[in-house]
Amino acid sequence: MIAVAAFASIATSKPRWRLDAQLPSDTPGKPRLAIVEASIEPYVQLDNGRTLHPVDGPGGGAWKGSARYLIPADRKLSFVQITGTCRNSGCISKGDCEPEGAYVRVAELRPASTWRREVATTPKTEAIGNERTEIPIAASHHVQHELSWQGRHGYVTLERDRRVLVVDWDQLPEGPIQTTWSVKVTMEQPCPSSPTPCESSASSKLELGDPTLVKRSSDY
Repeated sequence: MIAVAAFASIATSKPRWRLDAQLPSDTPGKPRLAIVEASIEPYVQLDNGRTLHPVDGPGGGAWKGSARYLIPADRKLSFVQITGTCRNSGCISKGDCEPEGAYVRVAELRPASTWRREVATTPKTEAIGNERTEIPIAASHHVQHELSWQGRHGYVTLERDRRVLVVDWDQLPEGPIQTTWSVKVTMEQPCPSSPTPCESSASSKLELGDPTLVKRSSDY
Protein backbone atom coordinates (compact mmCIF):
# COMPACT_ATOMS: atom_id res chain seq x y z
CA MET A 1 0.00 0.00 0.00
CA ILE A 2 2.83 2.38 0.80
CA ALA A 3 4.56 1.77 -2.53
CA VAL A 4 1.31 2.28 -4.43
CA ALA A 5 0.58 5.52 -2.58
CA ALA A 6 4.09 6.83 -3.25
CA PHE A 7 3.81 6.03 -6.96
CA ALA A 8 0.38 7.72 -7.14
CA SER A 9 1.84 10.83 -5.50
CA ILE A 10 4.70 10.97 -8.00
CA ALA A 11 2.45 10.28 -10.98
CA THR A 12 0.11 13.13 -10.10
CA SER A 13 2.88 15.64 -9.31
CA LYS A 14 3.30 18.50 -11.74
CA PRO A 15 6.59 18.44 -13.65
CA ARG A 16 9.00 21.30 -12.99
CA TRP A 17 11.11 23.44 -15.28
CA ARG A 18 14.51 25.05 -14.70
CA LEU A 19 16.57 27.66 -16.53
CA ASP A 20 20.26 28.27 -15.85
CA ALA A 21 22.10 31.47 -16.69
CA GLN A 22 25.33 31.27 -18.64
CA LEU A 23 28.09 32.24 -16.22
CA PRO A 24 30.69 34.76 -17.43
CA SER A 25 34.40 34.04 -17.22
CA ASP A 26 35.64 35.06 -13.80
CA THR A 27 38.88 35.15 -11.82
CA PRO A 28 38.75 35.30 -8.00
CA GLY A 29 41.11 37.58 -6.13
CA LYS A 30 38.94 40.61 -5.36
CA PRO A 31 35.26 41.22 -4.57
CA ARG A 32 32.92 41.45 -7.57
CA LEU A 33 29.36 42.57 -8.14
CA ALA A 34 27.13 40.39 -10.29
CA ILE A 35 24.06 42.10 -11.75
CA VAL A 36 21.44 39.41 -12.38
CA GLU A 37 18.31 39.95 -14.48
CA ALA A 38 15.49 37.42 -14.36
CA SER A 39 11.76 37.06 -14.86
CA ILE A 40 11.37 35.77 -11.27
CA GLU A 41 13.69 35.84 -8.26
CA PRO A 42 16.65 33.53 -9.00
CA TYR A 43 18.68 31.14 -6.91
CA VAL A 44 22.29 32.34 -6.79
CA GLN A 45 24.91 30.05 -5.27
CA LEU A 46 28.67 30.20 -4.74
CA ASP A 47 31.15 27.41 -5.35
CA ASN A 48 31.26 26.63 -1.62
CA GLY A 49 27.51 25.93 -1.56
CA ARG A 50 26.49 29.21 0.10
CA THR A 51 23.39 30.95 -1.19
CA LEU A 52 23.77 34.63 -2.08
CA HIS A 53 21.14 37.24 -1.27
CA PRO A 54 20.72 40.62 -3.01
CA VAL A 55 22.87 43.32 -1.43
CA ASP A 56 20.04 45.85 -1.75
CA GLY A 57 17.75 43.95 0.59
CA PRO A 58 16.66 40.50 1.75
CA GLY A 59 15.42 37.95 -0.75
CA GLY A 60 11.90 36.61 -0.73
CA GLY A 61 10.20 39.98 -1.25
CA ALA A 62 8.74 41.49 -4.41
CA TRP A 63 11.17 40.78 -7.24
CA LYS A 64 11.94 43.90 -9.30
CA GLY A 65 13.49 42.22 -12.34
CA SER A 66 17.15 42.61 -11.37
CA ALA A 67 19.42 42.69 -8.33
CA ARG A 68 23.06 42.99 -7.32
CA TYR A 69 24.92 40.11 -5.68
CA LEU A 70 28.29 40.46 -3.96
CA ILE A 71 30.81 37.72 -4.70
CA PRO A 72 33.57 37.48 -2.06
CA ALA A 73 37.17 37.80 -3.21
CA ASP A 74 37.98 34.09 -2.80
CA ARG A 75 34.79 32.63 -4.31
CA LYS A 76 33.13 32.12 -7.71
CA LEU A 77 29.55 31.65 -8.86
CA SER A 78 28.41 28.04 -9.02
CA PHE A 79 25.03 28.62 -10.67
CA VAL A 80 22.34 31.23 -11.24
CA GLN A 81 18.95 29.71 -12.01
CA ILE A 82 15.19 30.06 -11.86
CA THR A 83 12.73 27.20 -11.39
CA GLY A 84 8.99 26.73 -11.42
CA THR A 85 6.12 24.29 -11.74
CA CYS A 86 4.49 23.54 -15.09
CA ARG A 87 0.96 24.87 -15.44
CA ASN A 88 -0.47 21.66 -16.86
CA SER A 89 -0.37 18.49 -14.75
CA GLY A 90 0.25 15.09 -16.24
CA CYS A 91 2.50 12.09 -16.25
CA ILE A 92 6.08 13.03 -15.45
CA SER A 93 7.30 10.78 -18.27
CA LYS A 94 6.30 13.55 -20.72
CA GLY A 95 9.31 15.56 -19.57
CA ASP A 96 9.75 19.18 -18.60
CA CYS A 97 7.64 21.99 -19.98
CA GLU A 98 8.92 25.13 -21.69
CA PRO A 99 8.33 28.21 -19.48
CA GLU A 100 6.75 31.03 -21.45
CA GLY A 101 8.58 34.34 -21.15
CA ALA A 102 11.01 33.09 -18.51
CA TYR A 103 14.61 34.32 -18.58
CA VAL A 104 17.67 34.61 -16.35
CA ARG A 105 21.08 36.09 -17.15
CA VAL A 106 24.15 37.62 -15.55
CA ALA A 107 24.02 41.01 -17.20
CA GLU A 108 27.30 42.27 -15.73
CA LEU A 109 30.18 41.18 -13.52
CA ARG A 110 32.45 43.97 -12.31
CA PRO A 111 35.08 44.61 -9.59
CA ALA A 112 33.82 46.18 -6.38
CA SER A 113 35.24 47.87 -3.32
CA THR A 114 33.60 46.79 -0.09
CA TRP A 115 33.36 47.60 3.57
CA ARG A 116 33.57 44.74 6.01
CA ARG A 117 32.76 44.12 9.65
CA GLU A 118 33.56 41.01 11.69
CA VAL A 119 32.66 39.85 15.17
CA ALA A 120 33.39 36.56 16.91
CA THR A 121 32.55 34.81 20.14
CA THR A 122 35.35 34.21 22.61
CA PRO A 123 36.65 30.62 22.23
CA LYS A 124 34.84 28.50 24.80
CA THR A 125 35.57 25.02 26.20
CA GLU A 126 32.64 23.06 27.59
CA ALA A 127 31.10 19.59 27.70
CA ILE A 128 28.52 19.38 24.91
CA GLY A 129 25.84 16.71 25.20
CA ASN A 130 22.13 16.82 24.44
CA GLU A 131 22.04 20.57 23.85
CA ARG A 132 22.28 23.12 21.13
CA THR A 133 23.88 26.56 21.48
CA GLU A 134 21.92 29.76 20.78
CA ILE A 135 23.60 33.12 20.20
CA PRO A 136 21.50 36.31 19.85
CA ILE A 137 22.51 38.40 16.84
CA ALA A 138 21.69 41.93 15.66
CA ALA A 139 22.71 42.60 12.05
CA SER A 140 21.70 45.34 9.66
CA HIS A 141 22.71 43.34 6.56
CA HIS A 142 23.08 39.75 5.46
CA VAL A 143 25.90 37.93 7.23
CA GLN A 144 28.17 34.95 6.74
CA HIS A 145 28.87 32.69 9.71
CA GLU A 146 31.56 30.14 10.38
CA LEU A 147 31.99 27.65 13.24
CA SER A 148 35.46 26.63 14.45
CA TRP A 149 35.52 23.61 16.74
CA GLN A 150 37.59 20.84 18.30
CA GLY A 151 35.69 17.96 19.87
CA ARG A 152 32.03 17.37 19.09
CA HIS A 153 31.18 18.30 15.51
CA GLY A 154 28.59 21.02 14.92
CA TYR A 155 27.18 23.36 12.32
CA VAL A 156 25.74 26.86 12.62
CA THR A 157 22.55 28.28 11.08
CA LEU A 158 20.74 31.61 11.35
CA GLU A 159 17.11 31.67 12.48
CA ARG A 160 16.10 35.10 11.20
CA ASP A 161 12.62 35.10 12.72
CA ARG A 162 14.08 34.70 16.22
CA ARG A 163 17.30 36.60 15.42
CA VAL A 164 19.59 33.91 16.80
CA LEU A 165 22.51 31.89 15.53
CA VAL A 166 22.02 28.22 16.38
CA VAL A 167 24.85 25.73 16.71
CA ASP A 168 23.46 22.19 16.42
CA TRP A 169 25.89 19.65 17.82
CA ASP A 170 26.31 16.13 16.44
CA GLN A 171 24.65 13.59 18.77
CA LEU A 172 26.92 10.67 17.86
CA PRO A 173 28.52 9.28 19.92
CA GLU A 174 26.12 9.80 22.80
CA GLY A 175 27.11 11.58 25.97
CA PRO A 176 28.90 14.88 26.72
CA ILE A 177 32.16 15.54 24.88
CA GLN A 178 34.64 18.25 25.79
CA THR A 179 34.55 20.77 22.96
CA THR A 180 36.35 24.03 22.26
CA TRP A 181 34.49 26.25 19.80
CA SER A 182 33.84 29.77 18.54
CA VAL A 183 31.65 31.39 15.89
CA LYS A 184 32.82 34.15 13.53
CA VAL A 185 30.28 36.36 11.76
CA THR A 186 31.18 38.56 8.79
CA MET A 187 29.15 41.34 7.17
CA GLU A 188 30.42 42.66 3.83
CA GLN A 189 28.75 45.14 1.51
CA PRO A 190 29.76 47.07 -1.64
CA CYS A 191 30.73 50.72 -1.37
CA PRO A 192 28.12 53.20 -2.71
CA SER A 193 30.56 54.57 -5.28
CA SER A 194 32.31 51.31 -6.03
CA PRO A 195 35.16 50.80 -6.78
CA THR A 196 36.03 53.79 -4.54
CA PRO A 197 37.08 52.52 -1.05
CA CYS A 198 34.77 53.41 1.84
CA GLU A 199 34.06 52.82 5.52
CA SER A 200 30.98 51.07 6.85
CA SER A 201 27.92 53.29 7.10
CA ALA A 202 26.79 54.74 10.42
CA SER A 203 23.60 52.69 10.18
CA SER A 204 25.42 49.36 9.88
CA LYS A 205 25.16 47.12 12.93
CA LEU A 206 26.64 43.76 13.88
CA GLU A 207 26.47 42.51 17.46
CA LEU A 208 26.45 39.10 19.15
CA GLY A 209 24.93 38.29 22.53
CA ASP A 210 26.09 35.73 25.07
CA PRO A 211 25.93 32.05 23.95
CA THR A 212 23.47 29.85 25.83
CA LEU A 213 23.24 26.06 25.93
CA VAL A 214 19.63 24.99 25.38
CA LYS A 215 18.35 21.49 26.08
CA ARG A 216 16.78 19.82 23.07
CA SER A 217 13.04 19.26 23.07
CA SER A 218 10.43 17.84 20.69
CA ASP A 219 10.11 21.35 19.18
CA TYR A 220 13.55 21.09 17.62
